Amino acid sequence: MAEKEKVQLPATGGGLFRPSDAEGRGIKIRPEHIIIASGAIVVIEIILHAFV
Repeated sequence: MAEKEKVQLPATGGGLFRPSDAEGRGIKIRPEHIIIASGAIVVIEIILHAFV
């Protein structure tokens, strides 16, 4: 019986950036706050265009 060659699979993750590995200094902003701030800016722009 012939011996089978071992096949090596690529490492998991494939070199992708994982934010949990890169915890560093700086301001930490939750995604919900970004969405709320963006929505607030849109509403302010609509109000300014309506009244100016």
